[in-house]
Amino acid sequence: MAFRISTNPTFEVGDKVFGGEFVRHNDGALVIRSEDDDEDAPNLRLIVPRVGRVKRSDPYDKPDPEQEAFAQRVVDLLNGSE
Repeated sequence: MAFRISTNPTFEVGDKVFGGEFVRHNDGALVIRSEDDDEDAPNLRLIVPRVGRVKRSDPYDKPDPEQEAFAQRVVDLLNGSE
């Protein structure tokens, strides 16, 4: 079983590609799920909360490099790579 950080699907319009950004909950948390997991099934999901502080006026999907790096390390551990 392989795990990944959930991303939005990508699509093309003309020669431009849209989507592919990380899926975030309203509080900015990232979602880690198995690649063969049903999108609606709550099992085999991990939630990585936001690490950095944000202002109230910041959007919920503001990038957090520390959180993304930590989530990638968790994915690597789950997948057996170091």
